[in-house]
Amino acid sequence: MEKRSSERKMADLDAMIVSRSLNYKGVIRNLADDGICINIHSEQNLYQLLNGMLFEVRFALPSGENIDLHCEVIRTHRQTAEVLETTVGMKIIDQPPEYRQFLKTHH
Repeated sequence: MEKRSSERKMADLDAMIVSRSLNYKGVIRNLADDGICINIHSEQNLYQLLNGMLFEVRFALPSGENIDLHCEVIRTHRQTAEVLETTVGMKIIDQPPEYRQFLKTHH
């Protein structure tokens, strides 16, 4: 299994995962320089989230500033069919300066 290249920081930030035809609400559970992990609670079929797909992840920082991250789906995991929550691991393609600054100050 590949090791992560940067430290993960715990988070609890509401987010939207947006593509042309797909939109999901989720919660960012952890974040790092190069990736984020989002839990999506949905009755929708999340099998449409395939590895390699590109999405914009939109969320607000605690300061109220909005951030858009261009991300690629790396993995998806759903514990059981009965649990309506799917974990999505995403690689950040481009990090805006505001995101990098937030990571420096987020504990």
